Amino acid sequence: MKRGLLLLLMLLIVPFVSASIYTDSTLKTQYNLGDSIQLSGYLVEDADTKGILSILLSCGNETQQLAAKSINIKAQESATFSYNLPVTGILIGNCRFLLSLNDFSSNPIEQYETSGFDISKELIGNFDINAKEFQLGDKLVIAGGLKNLNNEEVNGLSILYIKKEGTNYLVDSKDIIGGVFSYETILTSIPAGAYTIDVKVSDAKGNEKLFENILGLTLYDELVIAAKAGKSTYLPGEALALGGSVHKKTGPSVSDVKIEILFENQSYTSDVKEGQFSFNSVLDKKIKSYYHNITFNVEDSNGNFGSSVINFEITPVPTSLEAELDKSGYVPEDSINILINLYDQAHDILSRSLKLKITNVYGDAVYEDTKLTTDPVSYKLPQFANPGEWKLDMESENIKLAKKIVVEKMELLNVDLVGQTLIIKNMGNELYDNKVDIDSDGVIKSEGIRLKPDEQTSIELYNLFDDGTHAINVLGKTFTASIVDPRNVLEKGLDGLGYVTGYYAVNKYGKIPGTAYIIGLGIVFVILLTIIIQLIMKFNNKGKPDHIRRKSEQPSIISRKASELVQKKKYDFNFGRADEKDIVDFRKRMSEKINSERRNTFMLPNERKKDDDNKGPFSMFN
Repeated sequence: MKRGLLLLLMLLIVPFVSASIYTDSTLKTQYNLGDSIQLSGYLVEDADTKGILSILLSCGNETQQLAAKSINIKAQESATFSYNLPVTGILIGNCRFLLSLNDFSSNPIEQYETSGFDISKELIGNFDINAKEFQLGDKLVIAGGLKNLNNEEVNGLSILYIKKEGTNYLVDSKDIIGGVFSYETILTSIPAGAYTIDVKVSDAKGNEKLFENILGLTLYDELVIAAKAGKSTYLPGEALALGGSVHKKTGPSVSDVKIEILFENQSYTSDVKEGQFSFNSVLDKKIKSYYHNITFNVEDSNGNFGSSVINFEITPVPTSLEAELDKSGYVPEDSINILINLYDQAHDILSRSLKLKITNVYGDAVYEDTKLTTDPVSYKLPQFANPGEWKLDMESENIKLAKKIVVEKMELLNVDLVGQTLIIKNMGNELYDNKVDIDSDGVIKSEGIRLKPDEQTSIELYNLFDDGTHAINVLGKTFTASIVDPRNVLEKGLDGLGYVTGYYAVNKYGKIPGTAYIIGLGIVFVILLTIIIQLIMKFNNKGKPDHIRRKSEQPSIISRKASELVQKKKYDFNFGRADEKDIVDFRKRMSEKINSERRNTFMLPNERKKDDDNKGPFSMFN
């Protein structure tokens, strides 16, 4: 650059030297490294001139001296020059030639500057790819052509880069001959995804170019499985039919591979032929209900793989009904908690409608309901539930089950004191027929008690203990009772008779006379009535002959009664005026009649004995 400025300065300083430089070459607008630039022309001088003609290459702010020659011309004569200048690549960019004529003292005489042109390493290329989408195992084909800036086909070397997200997954080189680029490869062992392709080309002259992101492709490793079952719902133990197809993501079907079928923790395989497969099996009779998944897996030798999941439903089949009681036995007013489960073929719990019925020991239904099998079931026994085996009947989905419920016996008496009356109630669930000890200050009285469940009786303490204040202990309870007997003499006698002839019968309404007591009163009543009748008859028969009055020779009661109806006379007597003889006769006849009645009723004919008149029940009158 300094030299150029110096030449210009010399030309200005020495204006008296006149010369002209001309070129007759047509320059191109751009050149590659290794090209040759033909530069020719001539010089015309007004005076004799001797000097040096220099050829310089100026690119930007830099210059390179390319050639020089001596010039010796006469005035008005011309001198020619011609150079074949190589482009070495030392300087590149927008350039021009500078022609400078200097004298031998390096003083500038003339200078000339050509038009500009570009010197570049650039190459021109075009590329094509055989597809935009590929599957692992597919062939990738890239073709192209390469030329220099002079449109000349180049020879050289290319390097191909296949990269994804900044990472080169495939790098390969290929020779370029006659400007032809051709590359083929099988895409394997690289991950699926979107890739870009770079091609770097260089020739022997030093020209080079990186064709960045010139092509793109998408690589898949997915195999698509289209699988289905023969139907959506199956019963346990039914035949299962599966089938489907396998194809690449890019479209073509897959052949000569095996597909894996995973079902119920078991693995099966099936061959894929021309993209199709099928599989048949029989479902387990105890297979679980509801939804099941079937997984299909397939992989080829190139690394493509696929997976698919389908499902179908198993209709549950109710198989068994089970019930569990919370206890082995129950007492009245216990809650019976029942766990009921309806199981399907896989012994899994189902929720279905459930009919329930509980019957007591007599077969009477005490509880009926409809629930779900998953609902809790509870039934509270009544207060006086009868002991024995109760029955729980269940039915769901046409499956029936009976369960025994044991109600245990419970003996429980409750006692309370109301005034001076003990109230004893049977709170158990069975008949209570036993004695109850009543303790008053060490004096123990035993009372017979016969009570059905929920019945009660009352015991008057004045029948047992003397008047006064007593500490009463009965059935584990202690009471303080003030006893005052409210009865008169007759009532005491009757009560005493009741205790003599039999226990009192009891029920929930209180104490009533027992059977023995009633029979005793009846006997007394009959005796008294008989005495009164005989006395009346005695007084009425006073003064009549004895042969008419006495009829003691009859063989039996039947004949005697019949004879009396015919022969017996009506006696008239005045009440209370019988003499001693009449009284003796009355006693004798009454005794004979009673003894005869006893013999006829209780003894066989050959066993009957004749009793003395004074051995009858009226001997007390003797």
